[in-house]
Amino acid sequence: MERPIPTDDGEKFDIISLSLVLNYVPSPVQRGEMLRRTTLFLQHTKLENPQFSALFPSLFLVLPAPCVTNSRYLDEKRLIDIMTSLGYSLHRHKLSSKLLYQLWTLKDQGRTLKFKKEEVRGGKCRNNFAIVVE
Repeated sequence: MERPIPTDDGEKFDIISLSLVLNYVPSPVQRGEMLRRTTLFLQHTKLENPQFSALFPSLFLVLPAPCVTNSRYLDEKRLIDIMTSLGYSLHRHKLSSKLLYQLWTLKDQGRTLKFKKEEVRGGKCRNNFAIVVE
C-alpha cells in the first residue's frame, strides 16, 4: 500500500497476484483501497496471440474460502459486484473447501461504486470479513 502510484507504463505490470494477501490487510476500508489501487498498477498491452491478449492485464486473487462462504458481510456475489465496479471482469473461478481462486481481467477503469459494511448473511457462527469501498 506504500508503493507509489506509477507515473508511466514502465512502472506498471501485466499481472498482479494477491494470493492470501487481501485477508491480512487490517481493515475493510484498507482492503477496498488495495483493490482499487491495483487498477492503477496494471498496464494494457497488446500481445501477438489474441488468446493470451484477452487475459491481460490481470489480477489473480486468492482468499480463504470462509472469507466469502461464511462471512456476515461478504459473499461471492458482493465480491463480484465490487470487482466489476472497479473495472474487472471475472475470467476464471474455482472454489475449493479451503480457498477461493479468481482470475480477473481489467477491462476499464470502471466507475467505482461505494460498498459499505452491510450484512449479507445472518447467523451467530459467521466471521466478520468485509471489504468496504469508499
